[in-house]
Amino acid sequence: MGGFVYCFVRASNKQEAMKRVRRELHEQSREIVEVEFLELYDSKMEWETKAETLKFKKLSEKAAAMDIVVFDTFHEYKKME
Repeated sequence: MGGFVYCFVRASNKQEAMKRVRRELHEQSREIVEVEFLELYDSKMEWETKAETLKFKKLSEKAAAMDIVVFDTFHEYKKME
């Protein structure tokens, strides 16, 4: 089984962000196997659509305002054998 998710967290650096995300996922009985990328979020960042840009900007703002890890939709899949 695998999956992916975009998440947002207020942190002073990438190491702190990763630590907070791992802790939150552990509390949800999930674990990180691989990180494809970890970037500082730029509120001026453009996504594929205006709707996505607005959605992710709001998630980022929520994470910053509430000082919590905010996850977008979890996309999970099972490996076909």
